[in-house]
Amino acid sequence: RQLYPMLLEKGEKIYGYKTDAYWMDIGNPEKYLQAHHDILSGYVMANIPGNKISNNVWVEEGANISSSAKVRGPALLGAHCQIAEEASIEDFVVIGNGVSVGKGSRLKGCVILDKTIIGENVKVENAIIGSHCTIEDNSSIMSGATIADGSILKLGTRIGGKT
Repeated sequence: RQLYPMLLEKGEKIYGYKTDAYWMDIGNPEKYLQAHHDILSGYVMANIPGNKISNNVWVEEGANISSSAKVRGPALLGAHCQIAEEASIEDFVVIGNGVSVGKGSRLKGCVILDKTIIGENVKVENAIIGSHCTIEDNSSIMSGATIADGSILKLGTRIGGKT
């Protein structure tokens, strides 16, 4: 809404390109999550990093997953992430590099960016959490919430949806 009018005002040339290839404007949280879902489901051909360890679960080098954690794909677990005991990762989860997921936490349909700490018994569904965040124990982030880089959510914080 701003770029094209500015280019036209400056007399710049604007071109189009017709294609049948996948394209999506990811300018809002819902579309950003949808793009990740489309890639993990195989709808979009993409080079997903890491090793495919089971049905639609990719794990990058150095990831440490507790034997009592549940991981159900599609999911991507980034390099050097830590998934604690009794954690649950399911249905279109992308976890960035160096992320720590605490004991008993449940992640579903979400994107967690690099170096974020998810405490114990945290629930995250259909949300985006930025990089370098700290989400303290017993918190809940739901329903399309987006948490900015570097945020700290204190013990028991509730954002969005029914918990």
